[in-house]
Amino acid sequence: MKINMDKPATRWAEGFPLGNGFFGAMVYGGTYDETVDLSASTWFSGNSDWDNNCPDTGAEVFSKMRKEAINNNFSVVRELTADYMGSRLNYGTNLPLAQLKITDINKLTSENERTNEGYNRSLDLQTGLCSVDWQNSQDGNTAQINRREYFVSHVDRVIAMRVVGSNMLPDMEISLSGEGLRTLSFSNTDITYMPDYSASCNLIVGASARESMHSDGTTGANGIISIKILSKDGQISFDNKCNNIMLSDSRECILLLTFASDLEQNSELLQTFCTNTLDQAAKLGWKKLLTRHIEDFSPAMERVHLKLGRIADWNKPADKSVHELAASTDEDEKQGLTALLFQFGRYLLHSSSRSDSPLPAHLQGIWNDSVASRIGWTCDMHLDINTQMNYWPAEITALSESTDPLLDWIENILVPSGHITARKCYGLDGWAAELVSNAWGFSAPYWSPNLSPCPTGGAWLIQQLWQRYLFNQDDQELQNRIMPIIYEAALFLSQYLFEIPGEPYLQSGPSISPENTFVVDGGSYQASLSPVYEIAVIRDIFQSYLEASKVSAILEPGDDRYQKLAHTIEQQLEKLPPYRIAEDGTLSEWSHDYPAADSQHRHTSHLLGLYPYMQITPEETPELAAAAQATIDKRLTPADNWEDTGWSRSLLMLYSASLKKGNQAYEHINSMLSNLLQEALLVKHPPTRGAPAFDDVYEMDGNTGLTTCIAHMLLQSPERGVIELLPALPTAWQEGSVSGLRAAGGLEFDIEWENGCLQHAEIVSRCDQKIRVLYNGNVVMVELDAGLLYTLRL
Repeated sequence: MKINMDKPATRWAEGFPLGNGFFGAMVYGGTYDETVDLSASTWFSGNSDWDNNCPDTGAEVFSKMRKEAINNNFSVVRELTADYMGSRLNYGTNLPLAQLKITDINKLTSENERTNEGYNRSLDLQTGLCSVDWQNSQDGNTAQINRREYFVSHVDRVIAMRVVGSNMLPDMEISLSGEGLRTLSFSNTDITYMPDYSASCNLIVGASARESMHSDGTTGANGIISIKILSKDGQISFDNKCNNIMLSDSRECILLLTFASDLEQNSELLQTFCTNTLDQAAKLGWKKLLTRHIEDFSPAMERVHLKLGRIADWNKPADKSVHELAASTDEDEKQGLTALLFQFGRYLLHSSSRSDSPLPAHLQGIWNDSVASRIGWTCDMHLDINTQMNYWPAEITALSESTDPLLDWIENILVPSGHITARKCYGLDGWAAELVSNAWGFSAPYWSPNLSPCPTGGAWLIQQLWQRYLFNQDDQELQNRIMPIIYEAALFLSQYLFEIPGEPYLQSGPSISPENTFVVDGGSYQASLSPVYEIAVIRDIFQSYLEASKVSAILEPGDDRYQKLAHTIEQQLEKLPPYRIAEDGTLSEWSHDYPAADSQHRHTSHLLGLYPYMQITPEETPELAAAAQATIDKRLTPADNWEDTGWSRSLLMLYSASLKKGNQAYEHINSMLSNLLQEALLVKHPPTRGAPAFDDVYEMDGNTGLTTCIAHMLLQSPERGVIELLPALPTAWQEGSVSGLRAAGGLEFDIEWENGCLQHAEIVSRCDQKIRVLYNGNVVMVELDAGLLYTLRL
């Protein structure tokens, strides 16, 4: 569970990411010059102004759009969208926080360059500890052994770095730079409580999240960055002209940094909070700080272990491995790297989203590459795949608490905003959120007619909350928190559906199939009635609501508030339009047969019935499964014209795994390793014709999607009480084992296989229950007692 590199990073994507759910650090691991890029969950530009973002006449305009859509007047629908869609105004974006630089002053003043040897940079995924080791010599002097250690503590809320050397450390200049920073104070501080250290200082910097591409340049979060430096021997001073800290004659240096913004607490208390946080962390000392961090971080990472093939531990330099594997035929090498990437996706989610994080993970988790925030997409919470995929590994790979901030944000920020959107844009009860959102819970229709309306983004997202209940069986949380959210989403969608006289099925819309376009008489259009994606989301919400309402009725038998809607939804569910197979054998994306403007578009939202909804399966709906496969084949032909991105390739893996085509899923994994994996194992979103950018963009969903797929290839639960073992095991994975995978119903599995065949599975259940276990055509009914281990051999 270690990533190794034999040279420092030269750019952001080569760095090692650290995070604690509040703020993040990207460590470059330089020798003379160290760079650490800082980021924070709440560091958003912009603000909230719902009266402007939701047009007052939205519901009236939408009614006109629906009438025109019924008659296929798509050009008029598009024209009306201009009077209906939301306004961007001060939407904002997550921004980079600052850049921390540590410069070896001797290198700047010496006539002779030092030579470096024995360099190694590593990231331990199990402990969240990054280390950099190297030796250097100058003018023929004895080599000095150097070591830097870094971690970002959640329990003590600090970024911690320690620099040690076998001799005296070089004199160092420490600086903090970035947009919107201003030095507030510097002071040498008392050090009597740490007798091993002779000097200490505090630097307090004010910060403002401002930019003018996605907002007006005057709005955004405000915060405080505070740094404390401790030195063994040596002196610490401050260069007022350059705003740099100077450290000289030191044998060891500890740097502690913390941050807080006014989006998470009272602005008047920020400076006091940061100062107290650093003082308390310093008094603990390095050893205790590190121990507390590991005890807090490691248990979640240790819950799941994966071994693929004969390589138990992957220890090659990652940057060389990525390039070599592109042309390699060594399956053991690929399997070793694949197992490491599985854990890396878990690590990224665990580092980005902790139980008390102020916001859920955004497009880049908790980091910011300074690319996404400077292009049209923005670095935010995209609700048409990216935020969903960020959290897909949470339940199956035993990181359920990472969804706590997602639930908090939906419940307290997105839903209240969505009430306004439902009422003002649709004239309906309940709540709705559209294509994108941010720290303030933006839920209005997107500000482009190409991307609105799309009122099911929020409904798609709360599928994660229903999965949270299914896996953890927390009845009280379901009743008190999740059920009200699902109820109001289902209420909106129930009212959103409508009838057309003479038509056998209910209709929805007009709305888009994210982010695709169809062509009619040479014109390009997006919104139409009942796109397949939207009906799939509605079907899933209705099915989840009906199941949840039954649990609610048992928990509170005298409360019938949810049962009335359940009765309506039962009838509507039977009248939803079915999936359609087009003349070319593919699964239709729309309710009409007009062709797509881009037949190889990266978005495949109409295949959500394959994954995550599993409404389409080879066993229950073989014709639809065949149509889904035909859709995938057409999207990829010719291969070099497919809009290949991290998340879109992850979806292809997941679709193949759901179709039980393990070798095909494995091919998609290899394609990601060859074409989309960057040197430090971050998966990229390269510029595409539909999503242009000035550089590759990091999106966390590429990594978390890969992790989800690997788990999905080994364990599937198509419905509660039904488990399939090794449903999509590729031929290349002849031997392996996984422990700690979770399944719906409070189940935990350890699985081992050899020669491509299951050897045994161990099952533990949180409650007494009967389950049906499937493997290779065999079906076994298993009766489980809560907490007791059951060993299954087939």
